Amino acid sequence: MNVEIRSDVPIPKRGAVAYPILKLEVGDSFFVDAEIGTDGGQKAANTLRSFVSRYHRRLRDSGDPRRFRVSRYDDNYIGVWRVQ
Repeated sequence: MNVEIRSDVPIPKRGAVAYPILKLEVGDSFFVDAEIGTDGGQKAANTLRSFVSRYHRRLRDSGDPRRFRVSRYDDNYIGVWRVQ
């Protein structure tokens, strides 16, 4: 097995860094590519829903009043809206 050490590869973004959930004001939204009928689209939709659900719990448990809704926007995108 050949293992190569590299120092020029950035660390992938995850969580709140990858999704701008903390930047949303009430009424704001963002969208993620999640095409219906594709494995990648279903995975993206599930990942986003799971992320928002976990974040919702963290915010609620800390007393933060922010609330979000995740919904399919159309056949190609799923969106997150800040509702409170």
